[in-house]
Amino acid sequence: LELGGLRQLPRVFPAEEVVNRAINSGLRVEEDTSVRNSRQRGRKWAAEQINELSKQLTKPTGEILDGYNKVMRRLKPFEKVVADLTIKARELSGYGSLSETLEMVKELRKNSLAVCRAAAQAGKNADTRKQAEREVEICIASIEELWERDGWCLDLLLDMGRELRSVPMLNEELDTVVLVGSPNVGKSSIVRCISTGTPEVNN
Repeated sequence: LELGGLRQLPRVFPAEEVVNRAINSGLRVEEDTSVRNSRQRGRKWAAEQINELSKQLTKPTGEILDGYNKVMRRLKPFEKVVADLTIKARELSGYGSLSETLEMVKELRKNSLAVCRAAAQAGKNADTRKQAEREVEICIASIEELWERDGWCLDLLLDMGRELRSVPMLNEELDTVVLVGSPNVGKSSIVRCISTGTPEVNN
């Protein structure tokens, strides 16, 4: 990656949006009317709805995990230092480390997959069509409970990604001068004296 690698971090959506989109996608799965037996048709429909729900939860979270690991491994030295400082500052503020946050997202994905797999199997083995439909309802309720409890880690990663993508970037084609010093020793004054630029002062 060239400089600007942090801006290639995968996009993260709010947890509530992800789970609602997944549930709606699962419920939109159409029943296979070619299966004549009502119970078998209900079983198949329940399993397909749950599998679609599972896919819409695990695919985006998997892409997020893979994307973060790939980008963070391939950062240029300057961006790696700035990213580490940004993450450390957030950690000191009580938000936790990036590795911890990614591990929580991984666990959320794993638990979502486990809930859906168990529900899909229960739907396939349902004694009646009504029971199969009930398994879909139970699965959705379980997923909603899980994401309401643990989905905050995705929202935490969303905020962290926004901050990481906003870190300063360097142009490798231009010479770069770095002024280092304690606060209020005149760094900004030097810039004002020797250039027409207006210093941007930040912590």
